[in-house]
Amino acid sequence: MKKKILLLVLLIVLLLGAGVAYAYFATDTFKSEKEMFFSYLFSDELSNKFKEDKMVEYFDKKLSTPYTNKGKVTVNIDGIEDEELEILKESEISFEGQVDNSKKLEEQKITMDFSKGFNIPVKIKRDGEAIGVQTDFIDKKYVVLKNENLKALLAKFDVDSENIPDKIDFEKSKFTQKEIAELSEKYTKILKDNLEDELFSKEKIDNQTIITLKITEEKVKDILIKILKELREDQTIISKLPDGFEVSDYKDEIDELISDLEDETTDENNTCEARIFVESKKLKKCEIAFFEEEKAEATLVIENLDNQLSIKVYEEKDLLLEMNITKKVEQDDVILTINMKANSEDDENVEIEATVRYKNVLKSDNVEEIYNIKVSYSEDEEYSSYTNGKAEISLNFSNLVTFTNSVEIEGFNEDNAIIINNATDEEIQALLLKIYKNLGLL
Repeated sequence: MKKKILLLVLLIVLLLGAGVAYAYFATDTFKSEKEMFFSYLFSDELSNKFKEDKMVEYFDKKLSTPYTNKGKVTVNIDGIEDEELEILKESEISFEGQVDNSKKLEEQKITMDFSKGFNIPVKIKRDGEAIGVQTDFIDKKYVVLKNENLKALLAKFDVDSENIPDKIDFEKSKFTQKEIAELSEKYTKILKDNLEDELFSKEKIDNQTIITLKITEEKVKDILIKILKELREDQTIISKLPDGFEVSDYKDEIDELISDLEDETTDENNTCEARIFVESKKLKKCEIAFFEEEKAEATLVIENLDNQLSIKVYEEKDLLLEMNITKKVEQDDVILTINMKANSEDDENVEIEATVRYKNVLKSDNVEEIYNIKVSYSEDEEYSSYTNGKAEISLNFSNLVTFTNSVEIEGFNEDNAIIINNATDEEIQALLLKIYKNLGLL
C-alpha cells in the first residue's frame, strides 16, 4: 500500500511539474511583463513572416547547381524633362547566359537596346575572382580585372590606393548563423539588464493583451550610449570591417556618436513608449511613440496581419510613410507585393508599387523570376525643375532559370583576355587609346 501511495504522490508531482513547465514555456501564466515583452518582441513572428522553405531551397540550389538563364529588362520613363534621361525612355536590355556558382563561373551576353536606336552588345564573364567585359567598342578580347595586386594597378591610373587592399576579401564581411545568434543575445541582454521590471505594465482589452514599456528620454540616451560602447570594442563587428578601413577610424566614429549623445540635453517630461499587442499567443502589433510633454511627436506602428505586414510612420498625427508587404502562394508560384507611400510637408509625394513573382518555384525547376516596379512622384509644379509636377518610372525584369547537369564556360587565357593587372604601362595606354578611338572620342 505504501508503495502505491508513493507512486501516486510521485505521479502527481510529475504531472504538476509538467503543468508548471508548460505554463511557463508555452503560456504566459508565470512570466513577468518584462519577460513577456521580450519573448514576443524577439520572437520569429515577424522575421519569419515571409519565409518560404521552398524559396530557401531554390536560392540554395542556385548556389550549388549549374543553370542557364534568359531574360530581359524594360525601362519606361514618363514626365521627366531631362535630355540625358531621354535615351532610357522605352529602352530594353536582353540577356542570356549560364552560371555555375559552385565553380565561380558565369557568362552573360547582354544587348542594350536604347530608344534612339543606340544598340550596345556586351559580354560579361566571371572566372573565379576575375571579372571581364567584352564589347566590340573596346576590343575582341575580354578586358579583365583580377582581384589581386590592386594597389599597384590603381597606382598606374594615378588613383590614391592608400585605403585599398591588394585583394578584397568578399567572404570576410559575412556573418555566420552562430555570430548572428551571439550578437543578438549580447545586445538583447544590454536592453534587459538596463530596463527594470517596474518600467513594464500589462492590461487586457477584449481578446488582446497589451504590454507597455515606458521610459524617459534620459533612459533611452543611457542605453544607446551603453550599446555604442559595446559596439566600439565588439571584436566580431570589428573583424567584419572592410579591408583598408582602419579600426581606429571605426572607434573614432563611435566616440563621436557617443560624445554627441552625451552633449544632448534631455527633458524628464519627454518619454518613449513601446507597446506590443498579443492575441491568441501571437504578436499582432507593435507601436513605438516618442512623446514631448505627453504629446506624440513621432510614432512607428507595425501590424502583423494574416498574410500582410503593415508599417506606418507618423509625425504627430500626419501620416508620413505607409508600407504594406503581402505574400501570396498561387499553385507553384510565390508572390510578394510591396506598396509604399511617402509624403512630405512640401507636398512631395512618392509612391512605389513592386511585385516580385517566382513562377514554378515550389517545384524548383524552370523558375521564372519576375520583378515589376513602378515609382510615381509628384510635387508642386511651381518648384519642379525636371518634371511638370508628376513623373513615373517603371522597370520590368524577367529571368528564366533552368537547372542543368553542367555548363561549358571557357576561363580567361592569353588568347581571349587582356589582364590589366598584368599589363605594362605601355599596354594600358594603348588599350585606353583604342577605346577612345572606338567610341569616337578621338
